[in-house]
Amino acid sequence: MSTDELAQELSADEQRAIQELADYVAQQLAEGRSQAEVTNELVENGWEQADAAEFVVQVDGALQQAVHQAKGSQYVKHIWIGALWAIGGTAVTVATYSAASDGGGYVIAWGAIIFGVIESLYGIFGWLTNR
Repeated sequence: MSTDELAQELSADEQRAIQELADYVAQQLAEGRSQAEVTNELVENGWEQADAAEFVVQVDGALQQAVHQAKGSQYVKHIWIGALWAIGGTAVTVATYSAASDGGGYVIAWGAIIFGVIESLYGIFGWLTNR
């Protein structure tokens, strides 16, 4: 029986109870408890060993996937922030250079451009290694 079929057969209260238990198991794993420790706790509360172990493994897999996705979106944020800094620095440089075409000084926004490029590269390399 697939997970979707099983979910259709469960009442809303049963689904909520399973979700609350999965959240508890995920919290315990995130706090550093091992799969074996969490499995043993479930067994002490009446679960069969094999069922408890499978449940903990599935919750841990979902937790690891969520962490992986969160890191990936964090790296994408670095890419965009860096790009905005680099584009902004370039825009300031171009605008002030154009305004100074008759003579006068202009600003080369090196700091913003370099920061933006480094920030974007950090995001790109992080994203590529996190895939």
